[in-house]
Amino acid sequence: MAFGINKTRVTPIAIDFGVDTLKMLQISTNGETTQLVGAASVVVPEAARKDGGARNAFMADAVRELIRQQPFKGRRVMCAIPAFQTLVNTFELPCNENDDINQQVNLHLQTVMEKDPSRMVIRNQRVGSVVRDGATRQRVICMAANRATVMRYLDMATAAKLEVVGMHSEPMCIARGFSELYNRREADKTEARCFVDIGAAATKLVIIRDQEILLARNISVTGDEMTRRHAREHKMDFAGARLARIREANNPLAARPFPSQSEKQKAEQIRTALEADPGGVQVAEQTDTDGDQRERGLVEKPAELSELDETLDTLVDGIRMTVRYHDSVRPDTPVSRVVLLGGEAQQRLVAEAVAHAFGVPTFVGDPLARVMRTPGLTPVGVDVSQPQPGWAVPLGLCLSEANL
Repeated sequence: MAFGINKTRVTPIAIDFGVDTLKMLQISTNGETTQLVGAASVVVPEAARKDGGARNAFMADAVRELIRQQPFKGRRVMCAIPAFQTLVNTFELPCNENDDINQQVNLHLQTVMEKDPSRMVIRNQRVGSVVRDGATRQRVICMAANRATVMRYLDMATAAKLEVVGMHSEPMCIARGFSELYNRREADKTEARCFVDIGAAATKLVIIRDQEILLARNISVTGDEMTRRHAREHKMDFAGARLARIREANNPLAARPFPSQSEKQKAEQIRTALEADPGGVQVAEQTDTDGDQRERGLVEKPAELSELDETLDTLVDGIRMTVRYHDSVRPDTPVSRVVLLGGEAQQRLVAEAVAHAFGVPTFVGDPLARVMRTPGLTPVGVDVSQPQPGWAVPLGLCLSEANL
């Protein structure tokens, strides 16, 4: 008789050092089902957002406190290097398949981006080639962070008597968390999906097919920028604007999938007045069988989208240009759908603005949808009974390999 088949494994504790929220997650899995062991989060105070020293001190204290409040098992942890402290981009380098790609990336960082590679922790991944002006260039995803930043998080965990067994960039965590879901269905293995994680201090864009990352990039437009604009427009402080936007995201009326008749009439009036009808773009959004996406149907372009502020316009343009670039270099695997993640995905205006920029199905993802809840467990700072698009990075960390 064989033993050990489908043995339950408890993952290391995932720590996501976000700008807006510190998140910690641990799960157990036996290959068939995934169970929640512990989940906790705490909002970073405004003072700690503005001062690096204050932020580090807050994070160190918060990690120790959340460890105490949840029934996490063991002291092994996996950490995500925050996106705002990470360089993530896809380079096209003039080299062939046999050249030392690490050396080429270091040269590019030094000469083109004016970065000192000796002071950075760098991870590179080849993602194919492209022909430019008759010459073949290698496409490489580069993810790099300052060595001092990495060591700071290692020291923080050590001070809390935790053993760091892995550190990963946020785009890699996003890809890892969702690749296993889509790898279950044969029909999904040939399609490319674009995951857009709109966070407080960075927007991460990752395109994956099956379990292969095809492109990764950070976009500078952030949720904090939108919150600051909201604060200026409504004459309130940042903390008040943040809470107001959260209430708006949780408002059932604000989250309704179909625009009202008055919205339709106003949209038509604006289009007629400006004589700028974009062609009646509609986005068909479907229900995912795993329950982590919600049906929204055919949605007419709402009136609000005709009056987008500059920040949201810039975000949409950045996403659109990145997807167009991917489709041009990988015409065999164009993006077939977009999945929105991050705290900003809960904002109706943001989600619909991105959805209407593409002619493919667009969804709001819920990374924790397939994680079974544990009876009697009360997570701290997060309502796991509701969709949580901002928890893609912690889940991906739990499923990532130890690399330290």
